[in-house]
Amino acid sequence: MTSQEPFSQLVILLSQSLLALHDDFFVQKITRHIQTLITVHLQSHNVAQYYLLELIQINSLIETLETISHLNLGNKKQITLAYRLLLEYKLYLIQNKKSNQRNPIKKAEPAAKKPQHKLNSTQEKIISFIKRMSESRAKEIINEFSLFSERTVKRNLKELTSAGLLEKKIKDNATFYLAKS
Repeated sequence: MTSQEPFSQLVILLSQSLLALHDDFFVQKITRHIQTLITVHLQSHNVAQYYLLELIQINSLIETLETISHLNLGNKKQITLAYRLLLEYKLYLIQNKKSNQRNPIKKAEPAAKKPQHKLNSTQEKIISFIKRMSESRAKEIINEFSLFSERTVKRNLKELTSAGLLEKKIKDNATFYLAKS
């Protein structure tokens, strides 16, 4: 099975789920997630960092579908099918990644080219804040961005850490973040 087959099924089902959704905010949010997922997927072949970004997008879509389901904003059957296919695709990616690590495909790629994580404005502001300090405590970051929910700030920190843009350290029951250069 190629990665295009489950991915294509996933995109089609997510698009169909949009038709049954009754909330413009979530329609736009899922549309943005689908667009980003497609972009990252097209760039993810044999590049480990894009693989992580693809997983981050899948996790964001799963979280959004859970919220939509909880709020009863769409067709339960469509949402459940999309949720299931997201989990199956995530499992497929993880299994495929493990098999690629055992039998790596060696390609001559320029070492200077580094994949870029497309940051949203909140993530850019978080990184900028952390760079101004030598290390920032999680509580300080959450307080600085109090316009956003604590969950949103923590999710952004997790995504930035997963993408390799931040380093997370735990000292004396406190979590600190450092910007990587």
